[in-house]
Amino acid sequence: MERRERYGEYAVAVAAGYERLFWGAAGVAVMTGVGNLGALAPGLPPSDSAWGLALTVKLAGVLGLLLGSVPRTLLVARCDAAGTVGDGVRTLRRGYGATALYLTGVLALAEVLAHG
Repeated sequence: MERRERYGEYAVAVAAGYERLFWGAAGVAVMTGVGNLGALAPGLPPSDSAWGLALTVKLAGVLGLLLGSVPRTLLVARCDAAGTVGDGVRTLRRGYGATALYLTGVLALAEVLAHG
């Protein structure tokens, strides 16, 4: 087996495992966020306040992260079905890099929201 083919198989296996962890963690984050909103709903500030605006932007950011991750997950599933990354390795690298940068921004916004 060629070295490049083995790399592709390992990359797909790691990516598929990451996708399962990512979506599981995203589900937990969404569930805890919804639970917190439910617990705090009567006391939430209006969206025209600084805190309310930050919360709205954070929720939109999380939604953007989830929607933007769907194409990456579909590409990993397609590569997993084929058993190799093939020509999709560059696309996967860019997808994971973009996800990391975007998630860093969402986390920074969450920090600002939590600590002002």
